[in-house]
Amino acid sequence: MNVCTPNISWHGCDPVYSCAINPVDSKRLATAGMRGSIYLWDIDCPSAQQPLITFISSLAGAHLESVNCIRWNSKGTHLASGSDDSNIFIWTKAPVATTATSSDSNVTVVTKTNQATTTATTTANDNDNVLGWDKDIPESKERWLKSLPYKSHLEPVLDLAWSRDDQLLISGSVDKKVVVWNVNKREKISILDDPKGFVQGVAIHPWRKHIAVMSTDRSLRIYAMKAETGSVSRCVYNIRKIKPANIKQENGALMFIDETSMTFFRRCAYLPDGSQLIVSGGCLDKAFLDAYNNEENVEQKEEETTKPTNEFDEPETQLIQENGNTEEKPSTAPLPAKLIDVNCAYTFATSGPKFDRPLSILPIMNDQEVIAISVCPSLFPSTSSAAPYRMLFALITKTSLFFYDQVSLEPFAYARRIHLLSLTDGCWSHDGRLFVASSEDGYVTFVTFTDQCLGGPCLPDSDKILDEMMINALTPPTSTASPATTATVSSVTSSSSSSVTPSLTTPNLITMAMQQKKK
Repeated sequence: MNVCTPNISWHGCDPVYSCAINPVDSKRLATAGMRGSIYLWDIDCPSAQQPLITFISSLAGAHLESVNCIRWNSKGTHLASGSDDSNIFIWTKAPVATTATSSDSNVTVVTKTNQATTTATTTANDNDNVLGWDKDIPESKERWLKSLPYKSHLEPVLDLAWSRDDQLLISGSVDKKVVVWNVNKREKISILDDPKGFVQGVAIHPWRKHIAVMSTDRSLRIYAMKAETGSVSRCVYNIRKIKPANIKQENGALMFIDETSMTFFRRCAYLPDGSQLIVSGGCLDKAFLDAYNNEENVEQKEEETTKPTNEFDEPETQLIQENGNTEEKPSTAPLPAKLIDVNCAYTFATSGPKFDRPLSILPIMNDQEVIAISVCPSLFPSTSSAAPYRMLFALITKTSLFFYDQVSLEPFAYARRIHLLSLTDGCWSHDGRLFVASSEDGYVTFVTFTDQCLGGPCLPDSDKILDEMMINALTPPTSTASPATTATVSSVTSSSSSSVTPSLTTPNLITMAMQQKKK
């Protein structure tokens, strides 16, 4: 495992709030930050530590304020962006023949001129979107189109999530609402307004069974979804507290950090096969943590200093070998006596009757809050008899990265103290060999893995296996779990518009599966 933080100011002196690697072309990286900036980069990360980075394009002329989240669709053809200006845009690479002048009032083209200056072509009704370029930004090598804004939120958009078939997009906002969008039809399918706090994380099950919502009201809400239409029917779980069976306490313990925590994000994610949901923002009293794990995962295997982390300490990285040669395992470090709460992440099994009870708790000792979860999209050869495939995910705290698979309670690798300010986001390449993390200090870190680190190369037919899983999961009759609470859900349809919308050509395997089910 190699960790490298290139000495590049990706967005000038501004923070980088989000990053996303194209799922098809792993050499293409998108970054987002302040002043509405979204940049595309070509990255080449060989076995050597120092990556080769080339600027591709600036997606200018859209957002007026900070961009908090960017996400590629599964085919890597469309990039969704959400901003403090409350707008959502979907970007598409322009055809080569596209010219700088466009008569279509609904499309903005990022173009090049002979003076090596790029501007946004807009109409008179959209003059406020003309941001232009900074003089320090090099010439754009590509032209990109943006759709008209997807407008529904009244406050900053903090998180976005695509469905696996690229038909749906989910957005969460500071206005305490979640919107489910039909991208092709430019429709708002459902609006969920029962969260009582800022919505800082959203995720959609790969088979469209349900969606997960994380908010600052210390709750994880699970909403049932109709696979055929994508509409949300009700909230089936409102998960707030945990009560170990061997502790006699009437109300249990709150599972998540409160709204006073200085975290902008609580990103969550499903594993590629949808078997588990991993959520961030966990926080438990150590007594509850020990009781829940029945003292199986609190064995003292090392001694670690408990001094506060100095932001100028040397970076610390470690690949934890399965043969026991490496002693340090930070997730099981002894807790300082002066601390009571332990920051953690939770995994939930999405099948079975105990969705509202964590499958496992992943404690992060001596570290700050877990702000995001990033899941590798591919499958790997199994290293355990407990699962047919190995699936990887990363826990991102404010200061550290921890890398897990779905059957382990301890990380197989970690990296600490790699930035001066808080981390903000992270993303995997399709083959799992590269992980990228962004930070408020304006820098981006690259973590590269060898096949040996990952237990072998990713399965070349991962997408085919996952598609077959989806069809098999949707074909048999399914039962709906009884609701634990009723959510306020509004189904709305936007008025007809002549706007040009993104055209997604991804085959809708969910529709195909439902048709097979009816037969």
